[in-house]
Amino acid sequence: MANNSINNNQHIMGVIEEEYSKQSSLDDMLAEEKRTTAEDQLSMFNRAAEIFSQNRQDEEGFFDDTLDSRKKRKTDKADSQQRQTMIKGWQIFFIYF
Repeated sequence: MANNSINNNQHIMGVIEEEYSKQSSLDDMLAEEKRTTAEDQLSMFNRAAEIFSQNRQDEEGFFDDTLDSRKKRKTDKADSQQRQTMIKGWQIFFIYF
């Protein structure tokens, strides 16, 4: 479901980008300006802003997950080192006694 949402958002962004990147003559731009209202332009802008914010939240979640997994690996490594140190200590203890 999330992939479908992402694909749909990418499609919408592609349509918006295509719309803004058209090479238009002055007459075409004037005709487009007359056809669209300020409300149409605001709704296009709001859709683009909404899609951008959703993508941004996805990226932040990815970075949070990455940082959490990195922190867990460091903790696991420190625990492993501590366990190895304790094992070596017990081995030395048994050798002398």
